Amino acid sequence: MTTAIVPAAIRLHERTLIDMTGDDVEVAHCVPRCGTLRTTPDGYQFDHVDGTTYYWSAAAWEQVSIEEATAWGLIVPDKPQPWITLARHAYAASQRRQLAANDRRLPR
Repeated sequence: MTTAIVPAAIRLHERTLIDMTGDDVEVAHCVPRCGTLRTTPDGYQFDHVDGTTYYWSAAAWEQVSIEEATAWGLIVPDKPQPWITLARHAYAASQRRQLAANDRRLPR
């Protein structure tokens, strides 16, 4: 018998909060089996099963669908559950412009 950690069972006020808004990456992936993504008007919070909460500001980040992320050339696992992709607004806008101009980076 395997004991699973249920993210809802971890008290949120005791979690360590890590602000990922100012990090140096353009894309972040959240793995559904490792936690729960919560969306608030202020941003995105990923409650990891290890007791840590990661935060991305909505002013700088947006959630992107798996279809859009793979169209950009990103590798996003979809089994057993699709990973959640967060991207910086500027990066997402540049990728959308490139797709609109039919500038494909990866051959299909």
